[in-house]
Amino acid sequence: MKTFLGKGGQIGSMRVFLTDDCFEIEEESYVDLVRRRIFFDDILMVTHSRRVGWYRLAMPAIMCGVLALVSLGFVVDSVMFGAILFGIGALAFGTVFLKRLMSHVDVITVFGRRKRCEIAYASKPEQVKEHYELIVNAIQKKVAETTARIERERPPVPVPDLGPLPEIPATTEVVPTLDPVQTTVAEPVVDVIPETPPAPDAAHAPVVSDAVDIPPFMPDSITRSKTETLPSTSAPDLVSDM
Repeated sequence: MKTFLGKGGQIGSMRVFLTDDCFEIEEESYVDLVRRRIFFDDILMVTHSRRVGWYRLAMPAIMCGVLALVSLGFVVDSVMFGAILFGIGALAFGTVFLKRLMSHVDVITVFGRRKRCEIAYASKPEQVKEHYELIVNAIQKKVAETTARIERERPPVPVPDLGPLPEIPATTEVVPTLDPVQTTVAEPVVDVIPETPPAPDAAHAPVVSDAVDIPPFMPDSITRSKTETLPSTSAPDLVSDM
């Protein structure tokens, strides 16, 4: 089923139709009709925009200028009937120009991977929203169907058969293996503690008597025993020395 959406192109030479799985664009040339398609699966984006449409402004602007010049020529020649007639025509085209300048053109653009098409709504802007929703719903429905079909036709991922797992008996003892470096163990190093010298025998121990009080003017290193006796000196010796 084909649904006519509208015309496109710079001068409205393209006619756009909506089918079940694609857009059909018929473009008229001078001698033949070119038809091309944009499938829903290849569509990347659909946009709705508004533009001025300079091509639709060019025609009334040119006609308004030409009729205004002709009317001015009749005024110069004092031909009032022709001046008024052409002046009315120039005024009509000027009104159309201003109306088109103030009103924008709604355009729906469909972007495919290699092609695109535009649908312009200049005279019937109320159809823009209806056609836009129709296009978006048709594309989403087709894309969902294609995705579901690909999922159904996708082959399952093969899982390799590894067989049963080997059983390990419970009585098996695991003997740890040592490396050659670990098998050579050095003897432990024992710290040698020096022996305490034996205490001296009490019989051979020196007898130390109490120290004699030393005057403060004598060095501390001089010690004398109470039992030490000084040599006796006689009076004559002392006198002779004197």
